[in-house]
Amino acid sequence: MISGHIEFDHTPFDPRYKYITCIREPIDRYVSWLYFMLGNPAEDPRLRAAVADFIASEGEPPPAGVPFFQSNAYVGHFSAISDRIATDDQQRLDHAVSVVQDFDVWGLYDNLDGFLVETAKLLETGSPAPLEPVNRTEQRPAVADLPPRLRSRIEEINALDIALYAALRAQRARRPGRLAALFSKGQTAPERPWPGATSRIATTPDFTLTACRLEGATSLRRGDQVRTKVDFTLRRSYAALFANVRILDDAGRCVFGLDDSERFKLEPVAGGAVSWKTSVVADLPEGSYSISLKLDVEDDGRVVPLARLHDALAFDILPAPRVRAWTGSHDLPVSMAFDQPIPHLLESERYPLSLPKRVEPGAEIQLQLPPPKGADADRSMPTMALRWVRIIDGHPHFNGMTNVAPDAVAEPITITVRAPDAIGKYRAHLAVAAGSGDPRAPDAIVIESGETHVLPKDGLRYAGGDAQCAPTQIGRRQGGTIASNGTPGFLVHGPYAALPAGIYRVVVRGSATGGTGWADACHQGGTARLGYHPFGSGGAAGSGALADFVIRSDRDIEGLEVRVWADSGARVMVSEIAIVPQTIF
Repeated sequence: MISGHIEFDHTPFDPRYKYITCIREPIDRYVSWLYFMLGNPAEDPRLRAAVADFIASEGEPPPAGVPFFQSNAYVGHFSAISDRIATDDQQRLDHAVSVVQDFDVWGLYDNLDGFLVETAKLLETGSPAPLEPVNRTEQRPAVADLPPRLRSRIEEINALDIALYAALRAQRARRPGRLAALFSKGQTAPERPWPGATSRIATTPDFTLTACRLEGATSLRRGDQVRTKVDFTLRRSYAALFANVRILDDAGRCVFGLDDSERFKLEPVAGGAVSWKTSVVADLPEGSYSISLKLDVEDDGRVVPLARLHDALAFDILPAPRVRAWTGSHDLPVSMAFDQPIPHLLESERYPLSLPKRVEPGAEIQLQLPPPKGADADRSMPTMALRWVRIIDGHPHFNGMTNVAPDAVAEPITITVRAPDAIGKYRAHLAVAAGSGDPRAPDAIVIESGETHVLPKDGLRYAGGDAQCAPTQIGRRQGGTIASNGTPGFLVHGPYAALPAGIYRVVVRGSATGGTGWADACHQGGTARLGYHPFGSGGAAGSGALADFVIRSDRDIEGLEVRVWADSGARVMVSEIAIVPQTIF
């Protein structure tokens, strides 16, 4: 069984699977989301501030650039389960109502028992036990207690979801669940044939695809460039056009992609013929791959889908050694543009660039760029731009470039830059302008630094109820803490932090009564344990501590996970988890 936040992005159901969904009353869901954001410091601080202002002002719109991406979330989600793109709100609503009825089981949160009965029939299991709510947003008002002006504003921005919920409630009242009727006749749910993976295109009527092709060979060596060209026509102009690309392996797993904050943007874009080229360094292992392309537009102040080209192109990486002379480049998007390519030549050998092993969040760092190894005729002061690349599970995540200026006209060149605010592992890409004078042009030199870890001197501290540390099997958040319910299981596990090699002290604060448990620290998906500490009732590891132990790793840690397990009958509460560096190697 697979569960989670599953995005379809204008692809239909996969007939090899059964699908179930349970829908909550939209206003109650939205209020829960608002107060969840407000009470979780791990969320985007800009969005949290906008949510706080929205609540305090009883519904004033957020600042420009902070969209209410949770408004009409149901209609946005369900209307995207299709190979067609709706062009107006009524089409989106109608399609969402239709799609929900295509689920093998669908139910309403206010009749959770009925939903569980139908799900049990689908899974051919016995009668289900009642479910206790977990991960509840505790500190929030009931919908009936909202100020009238705030409630009216929430209803206004969720009007489509409210209409969807009303339609589904009416349908539920007219007839029982589809599976309940099916099983009462002694039948089984029909099997649906799998047609195999094929390219799929979903577009609006304003988009006409003219051509979509790979430029060059389709059988490549590791390190070669994969170049795509898409030609299309727009029937009208838009305020902005957004473009994104993903590469998937033969199992459908994404091996390269940009998130929506890093996609290419062209503004404005006129109607007529448009040509979009991408070029990606395929630093990928031997195998078969497909390319999916995504285009969105800004229309009437909203970003809406324009076209989805799923598995549109295919290529193979041959079992041959890499022969290119450059260094670096991990799935780096070397150019993705309509008219402004991203710099693509990594010159880390000729221009060594180093970073400290650990830096404070937001701290100033001085980068020294020594003269290149070899003669350069041009000694004029270049124009430069910097991009921080965050490394998560060994994969790079890119953000935009920012122009930087040298501190003085001298060699070695010294540049003062600001470290990222978010904790994690990073490299720096420094783009140095060449003949064109533009650090974002194709002829620019891009220098890749070594790795650094952004980590506060006093370590990482998380409240027990912090979202980064509180995925839970048995817990319930209570303000800043999280408490177990007496059944065995993991109370917390997280925060999956990237840390440099070194020695760390791990402290779990809280209490335990009525039973025992343990805490440990591990990485590599829980398969490599670095430290362990059992605790009993009272948790006597130290003053107010359930567990207090030291871990050591001679290698950088990709994702440190602190886990707290409660045995049957134990009532365990966690108020804080601290990971404090003692020595950085």
